[in-house]
Amino acid sequence: MSAPNEILWAIIGLLLTIGGTFLEAFFVSNPPWDWSTQGVQTISLGVTYQIGAVLLAACLGGRNAGALSQIAYVV
Repeated sequence: MSAPNEILWAIIGLLLTIGGTFLEAFFVSNPPWDWSTQGVQTISLGVTYQIGAVLLAACLGGRNAGALSQIAYVV
């Protein structure tokens, strides 16, 4: 992958990581056909969407883009 493409994906990964810090992941614990009677019941997974941001940047931008976005986030 070209260097400008990797840098673009690293920036996208950095922005998604920053945004994902504030979003908690949940699991819907009951099936959709019970939503009308019981409502939607959720369980916290105890993680944020930072993990998803890292995976998306690394899978679409390559391992260097994923690593660069995380190094930029830590720094």
